Amino acid sequence: MNITEYFQDYKNQINSILDSSLEEKGLANNVSLCFNLVADYETWLKSIGDRLESLIYKNAIKVYQDALGCMLEGHYQSAFMGLRYCFERTLCGVYLSANELELRTWLDGRRDTYWTEIVGKEGKQTEDDEKGDDTNVDKGLFSKKFVKAFFPELQDERLHFRRMAISVYRECSEFVHGNPLALNRIPEHLEFNNELMSLWCDKALVMKRVMFFSFVLRYLVDMNEDKKSMVSDIINDEFATVKPIIILF
Repeated sequence: MNITEYFQDYKNQINSILDSSLEEKGLANNVSLCFNLVADYETWLKSIGDRLESLIYKNAIKVYQDALGCMLEGHYQSAFMGLRYCFERTLCGVYLSANELELRTWLDGRRDTYWTEIVGKEGKQTEDDEKGDDTNVDKGLFSKKFVKAFFPELQDERLHFRRMAISVYRECSEFVHGNPLALNRIPEHLEFNNELMSLWCDKALVMKRVMFFSFVLRYLVDMNEDKKSMVSDIINDEFATVKPIIILF
């Protein structure tokens, strides 16, 4: 088989898997929601405006679209890798947006970012007392300090979303790092897999909720009415039961 024949066969396999993915009626709603995430995310970008951290968000949503395509084409491990990347970069952008010096240092290539820095290390703290020598939770995106600075009314929500972020990140990381349990779920050959498609969609929708919560936490209070109106439908769909958020509309 020459290279042309090889990739013609590859293309036929991809087309077959893509057809199966799009025809999977049991997951049609979740696939649509995952697809709609792109438009909602881009609406958030428009409302946030031309801030320094927007570069991070634009790259994150591009990689998400790549990951969505990989999922629909049967490249499931790559799909989970891209999904985790989008999630981490989005939260990184929100976290760094609060410190322009650190953000500019990162943009200049003189700083790295770490997941534990964004969400805080898991250490010896309780839900009511996050002071511990072995934790940096008070410096993370979901810390009391961060929430108090940008949206103090969301203090009761922050730990819930922090747990969600840590859990879904860890689950996707199993595919990124080649955890045996994750690898055993990946087909040896390129093929459609309903279970992995369902799992990817579930993780994407959890990440959507956490990413949009982080946008709300960081930007919503300071938005003017025109910008709030841009994201009002998205917020009503995602956070209709979170009173401190809905009360702003």
